[in-house]
Amino acid sequence: MLRNNFYTVLSADETGSKNVESKDGKQLIYTIKLDENHPVYKGHFPGNPVVPGVCQVQIIGELFSEIIGKEASLIRSDNIKFMNMIDPRLNPVLNITIIYCGREENLWDVTSTISGKDLLFLKFKGKYLS
Repeated sequence: MLRNNFYTVLSADETGSKNVESKDGKQLIYTIKLDENHPVYKGHFPGNPVVPGVCQVQIIGELFSEIIGKEASLIRSDNIKFMNMIDPRLNPVLNITIIYCGREENLWDVTSTISGKDLLFLKFKGKYLS
């Protein structure tokens, strides 16, 4: 788990998210802060830290699990596009938008973006099983 170690949630409403209905399902927006001194950056990459892609996907999974109130496992990623690198020194605060819809029992379609400072860093689309 990366929460409260690699990142912390900065803003959320009482339920831990800002919940708005969208045409594709429920949309939730989190604002998080990265720990720019986390040990992962010593190896990824020394002197030029970059948030690993696997950590970005893990953050989405953790926040989505929190949303539905139980552990969710990524079973298929339909599309993951890394648009820009995230340097935690330059972009320590990120917005994570998650749109989700239950298609079948315990099967969820999830679309997410990670952005900050007018930059889009990640576009994600996948399926989770809970």
